[in-house]
Amino acid sequence: MVSNKEIKKFKVWLSRNTTLESKVINDTASRLKRVSSMVNINDQMSTNKVISNFESDEQYMSLSISVRSQLKRALRLYREYKTFE
Repeated sequence: MVSNKEIKKFKVWLSRNTTLESKVINDTASRLKRVSSMVNINDQMSTNKVISNFESDEQYMSLSISVRSQLKRALRLYREYKTFE
């Protein structure tokens, strides 16, 4: 699971490097926590591999399409953040 310290740093990065508004940044951080509770978001795996693992998760598949899309977006933004860290 992603630590609270890491989430805070991710939110700062989002505010500085995207045009997302504060509420959307908070929502994205919340979604990232949800993703990390469902699958391992190990930095050693490619983003596509993490998403593939995610898409085979029963809990993930029970979510609506829009929620799944939002979770994947949060994961992609986090992985982008990790490349700049």
